[in-house]
This record gives sequence, C-alpha cells and structure tokens, in this order.
Amino acid sequence: MSSNIGEIHPNYQITKWVNITDDGNPVTIEPKFSTEEMPYKFTAKDDDGIVYCYGIAVTVDSIDNEVFSHLQNGYGITLIQIYCRLSGKYVNAIG
Repeated sequence: MSSNIGEIHPNYQITKWVNITDDGNPVTIEPKFSTEEMPYKFTAKDDDGIVYCYGIAVTVDSIDNEVFSHLQNGYGITLIQIYCRLSGKYVNAIG
C-alpha cells in the first residue's frame, strides 16, 4: 500500500482507494473539503479498466493537470473520468 494513501493536495483529494491494498479491501478516506470547495468528482483507472481510486477536485483543470500526472507516474493510471451531474455517470476526461 502506498505510504501517502491519505495525502491531501491543495486542489484535490483521493477519497477512496480501490485495488491497491494487499488484502484487496478498499480504503475510504474522509473528505477534508466540502462539495462547495471541491465540487468535481473523478475516478482513475489503469489500462485494463480497473478502478484504482475515486476523488474530488477544485476544478476540472486540476484533474487534468495535477491528478493525472500524479497518478500516472505513481500508479500507472491511463484514464481519468469526471462525474457528469447531468447524466449521473462518469465520462472520459483524459486517457
């Protein structure tokens, strides 16, 4: 498991890690920010479509620029999806 599993970044926070623990159990992290402060939800997947985490962010740009580069380098993430309030589904943003 990553040593920075609960790390908080100024523009985003991972709220749930999936498929990274030795026992395979998800790790949920209590959000430190309100939905007003970080209104954008995202999920990150690897090239096999396996979800690694869910999170919240300040802006879509912070997801594009900060989240993707951090997770791509640290966990091999190849796809970021952003939650669309209109459809109620996650849609591809990067990858």
